[in-house]
Amino acid sequence: MNWRTRRRRLVLVGFVAFMLLNLVSWFYIFPEYLAIVGTAYGDTVDAELVARGAEWRRLAAVRWVIAAIIGLAPVVAVVQRSSGEREAT
Repeated sequence: MNWRTRRRRLVLVGFVAFMLLNLVSWFYIFPEYLAIVGTAYGDTVDAELVARGAEWRRLAAVRWVIAAIIGLAPVVAVVQRSSGEREAT
């Protein structure tokens, strides 16, 4: 519904940014997660695995924040006044 208005840019930016975020996640964040959870159980604490887990948590949090910001683009597009709209008086 927002395609033929100036809102189109926000819709496109949100879509492209979300696709790029998922592409980065698919090739880096998700494989690292699978590697971490696929590690065999041991009786000793593996300091390298703990560090990798901490780094993954940070990356996942950053990814979540970026996804939340990207998710605001369609909301902004919806609430933005179109160039042809007049203010209600």
